[in-house]
Amino acid sequence: MTDRIVDVDGVNLGYRDTETSGLPVLLLIHGLGASSVTWQRVVARYRDRLRIVALDLRGHGRSTWTSSYELPDMVTDVAGFLQVLGIPRATVLGHSMGGLVALLFAARCPGQVERLILEEAPPPLPASPPRDEGARPEGELEYDWNIQAPFSRQRNRPDPLWWDQLAGIGCPVTVIRGTESHIVAGSVRRMVEILADGNLIELSGGHDLHTDCPDAFEAVLDEILVARH
Repeated sequence: MTDRIVDVDGVNLGYRDTETSGLPVLLLIHGLGASSVTWQRVVARYRDRLRIVALDLRGHGRSTWTSSYELPDMVTDVAGFLQVLGIPRATVLGHSMGGLVALLFAARCPGQVERLILEEAPPPLPASPPRDEGARPEGELEYDWNIQAPFSRQRNRPDPLWWDQLAGIGCPVTVIRGTESHIVAGSVRRMVEILADGNLIELSGGHDLHTDCPDAFEAVLDEILVARH
């Protein structure tokens, strides 16, 4: 796995890449406050079958801390990132905020997403209860705390267009939800029903399924990734 940084329209984006040519691509997008490092176990499991590219979103990991943390800007980052790397099409796995970014990317650039896997991604509906970013923890953080306020605003008052675009996502979408998640189950099920080819899988766990119950999570990924490649 090689650590690299690429400039995308003035934003430096860090990423990790197995650089395995000739294999289908799996793009990994982490959640708020994490980085590409969170996917180490997933990378180890599938690196011989897929080219795996794990991105650091703006404000995270080795990527630029920017003045804007609007989700559409992150979607633009993803589109530009794949273009710079010369990747025309990929399966995309996103966790939490990264899952919402992946969802909006699939809506904007449908031809570039072969399959979408959403781990604990919040549906683009007003958060219930409203999200509160809380107080900043003491000490140095590995991400830009300034992302918290705009992300809370977008979770509490998402652009209605985001929801309207869901029905136009034509690729297969697997939504993986934890039964102990703070995300409202009814909202997740509404999202899956609207998707043209959506499938909901529920695992016994909370929000960070890929680290808290990795065996069960990877068993789901095996059904999606290994059986098809």
